[in-house]
Amino acid sequence: MKTFLLYILLLVSTCLFSQSNDECKYFTVLTYLKTNTAINKQIKEYTSFWKIKKFKFLDMNVSPWVEFIEIRQFKDKIIPDSIGLSKEIVSDDRLYYKAYNFEPFKSGLLAETIEENDSKLYLTFSKVIGNTLLIEILNSKNELPRGRRRGGGVKILFVFNPSGAIKTVLLNTVVYN
Repeated sequence: MKTFLLYILLLVSTCLFSQSNDECKYFTVLTYLKTNTAINKQIKEYTSFWKIKKFKFLDMNVSPWVEFIEIRQFKDKIIPDSIGLSKEIVSDDRLYYKAYNFEPFKSGLLAETIEENDSKLYLTFSKVIGNTLLIEILNSKNELPRGRRRGGGVKILFVFNPSGAIKTVLLNTVVYN
């Protein structure tokens, strides 16, 4: 319990002094993943084929690299206006890529605050786009920058309300060669 409280204090203090509200959303997502039993149960169901030790709460390594993650798996499950994006861009993979693709970059805040552990799961963040944030949790470590995704995992779309709280969470399985 002390570790969890320390983690929350770190989250709050980091967000107070952070220059980017987007980085606060990274820590909001991490806290959500560490404390929400329903999302942990869903991820466990999606990743049951990995033969990872049973867990009550997800344990993973967090990459300090922020990279572009496509929204294609969710475009039929979301209402573009509700996430702050145009319908044309969400419905067309090429337009979405053209509008939001970026070079991977290392987040100094993630690099300084997250320690590597012995988990076999690896979480990567994308940038916040509109009021959404995409993450991938894969069963293999991607070597960034310029790495190629590989392995299986789950892609999760977080939709935030105007105050920055998580409003909706959508999951989808992904497999890369």
